[in-house]
Amino acid sequence: MKYALIILLSTLNASAMGQIKFKLYAYSPCSEKVTKIESFGLKKNGLTLAIADTSGVLLLKDTGRYTLLYAMEKIDSTQLRREYYVSAVECFSDTLKLISIDACLEPTSHPNFIGYCCCEKKCQGTQIDFYENGNKRIEGFFKEGIPIGQLKFYYPNGKLKMIKDYSKKGRLKNIKYADHLNPEARF
Repeated sequence: MKYALIILLSTLNASAMGQIKFKLYAYSPCSEKVTKIESFGLKKNGLTLAIADTSGVLLLKDTGRYTLLYAMEKIDSTQLRREYYVSAVECFSDTLKLISIDACLEPTSHPNFIGYCCCEKKCQGTQIDFYENGNKRIEGFFKEGIPIGQLKFYYPNGKLKMIKDYSKKGRLKNIKYADHLNPEARF
């Protein structure tokens, strides 16, 4: 009851001021936690709107269609350009999925490490990351963050985009693009 009252008062406060509170959250498949995204930008009618502080709240002056331009988190690019239709003065929020496999560089390690990290650690063994829609994004086998064998990249629709072939020592041998084999792969 206490939380419902806080949410109701927050919504009434935003309505009284004629502003819409827009918040973005990030879901981490690594930690299975949801956190507030403190910096992001939306676009409406050619105008870019950004958070002026680290509150994670973007105050919108009116209703309409907004497009997500950026979010200062590790999200896959398919989540950018997401459209939001805000039709009433209220609190509005969405949750974006963070990626779990990412190319990484550790310049402070000796020797410097360049490879792939899974959940902020060097990838080890067979790893698969998924787009927000559930389709595969990256799939491969890693040893201490270095890909071994085939590292496969996929389009958001689940079709194969590219295969990078690595030697047993993790040296890139070849790159095969699915578009060259199948021009319809993107669609």
